[in-house]
Amino acid sequence: MSRRAAPKANSTAAEGEGTPVSRTAAPKANTAAEGEGTPVNRRQLCSLAAALLPWAAAAETWPARPVRVIVSSAPGSAPDTVARIVGQAMAEELGQPLVIDNRVGANGLIGVDAAARVPADGYGLLIAPQGTMSANPHLYARLPQDPLAAFVGVTRLASGAFFLAVRSQLDVASLPELIAQARAKPGRLNGAIPAPGSVPHLTTELFRRASKIEFNAVPYKTTTAAAAAVAAGEVDFVIETLATLKPHLQAGRVRLLAIAATARSDIAPEVPTFAEGGVPQMEVAGWIGLFAPAGTRAEVIAILQRCAGRALRRPQVQQALAGMALPADGTAGDAFTAQWKADSERWARVIREARIRLDPPDAPTPGRPAAPPPSAGSLPTSTP
Repeated sequence: MSRRAAPKANSTAAEGEGTPVSRTAAPKANTAAEGEGTPVNRRQLCSLAAALLPWAAAAETWPARPVRVIVSSAPGSAPDTVARIVGQAMAEELGQPLVIDNRVGANGLIGVDAAARVPADGYGLLIAPQGTMSANPHLYARLPQDPLAAFVGVTRLASGAFFLAVRSQLDVASLPELIAQARAKPGRLNGAIPAPGSVPHLTTELFRRASKIEFNAVPYKTTTAAAAAVAAGEVDFVIETLATLKPHLQAGRVRLLAIAATARSDIAPEVPTFAEGGVPQMEVAGWIGLFAPAGTRAEVIAILQRCAGRALRRPQVQQALAGMALPADGTAGDAFTAQWKADSERWARVIREARIRLDPPDAPTPGRPAAPPPSAGSLPTSTP
C-alpha cells in the first residue's frame, strides 16, 4: 500500500463512525453507520423493541387520549348525573374527553366487574356509590371482584345525608313521637325499603336497632319507588336522600323528621338530627366516588386527584351538585380510603346482624357459613 492511499482511508473513516479504520474494514464501518452503529440482526432488534415497550408506555404523557369512565348506575341516576357534571369539568382540566360508559345491573356488580378488568393505565376509571363499593361485598356470597382489593379510591366527588320522611297524614310531629307510636303498637308501622341492599335500606335497619322498635319492612325495587309509596300513603316512612324526596316535599305529601348527620344541614336547617331526637349513632353519608383499578401509577392517581379537586371547586359544579342536595366533597387519598373501609366494616356488621342476603341463603360465602333465616320483622332474603 502506498502512502498516497492513506488520506483516502482516513476520509472514509470520517464519513463513517469518526474513528480511523483500515481500508479493508471500511465497508463494515459504512454498513454499521447505515444502521445503528453496531451490527445486529432482526431477532435482536425485535427483542430490544419488546423490552422497551413497557418503558415507552410508562413514559407516555398521561392522558394522551380520551379516558373512559364506567358508571355502575343507570343514566339519569344520581351517580350518573354527578359523573357527567364533574366529568365535564375534569375533562377541561385534563385536556382530554371523559367518555361516560353506563354498565348497569346486578346492584352495580356488572359495572364494577367491567371496570376491574380494564388495564390499570389510567384510561379506564369507575364512578360508583357507597353501597356498591362498601355494602355489596357483604350482601353476596360470591363476587367477581372485591372492590377494596380491585380498586384505588381517587376522590369522593359528592356526599349527602339521609333524611327520615313520613307521609303527611301520619299523626306524628317529631322523631320521638314516631318512636313512641311504634313502641305502643309494635309491627303496626310500615317502613319502605328502597332498593334492597342499598345504603338507604341498610340505614333503615340501623334505625331499627338504634331505636329498638319493630315495623313491617316493605321492599321496593328502586329508591324513587319507595319515596313515591310514602307520598301516596302506601307506607308510613322511608329513609332517603333529599334529592329523592324533594318533589314529594314540594307537593306537601311527606314531612321530614330527622337527618342522619352529626349536625343539621344548611339545606334543611329546621330538621333535627337523629341524635337530637334521642337516637345516637345514626350518622350516615351517602357518597359517590371516583376509583381507578388497582395498580394504576401513583402519578396518574395524583393527576386525577388534582383535576377532580379543581373541578369540584368550580362554582358552577358546586351549584349543580347543591341543586341535587349532594354537595361537592373532594375528600381524597388516605382520608377517602379510610372512610371507605370504615363504611364497609359498618355495613358488614349491620348486614350480619340483620341477616340480609341478596343471594340464595344456602350459598355460603368463602370463609363464612351460610346465613340463617331472617329474624322476625327484618327484610326477607331476596334475589336482585
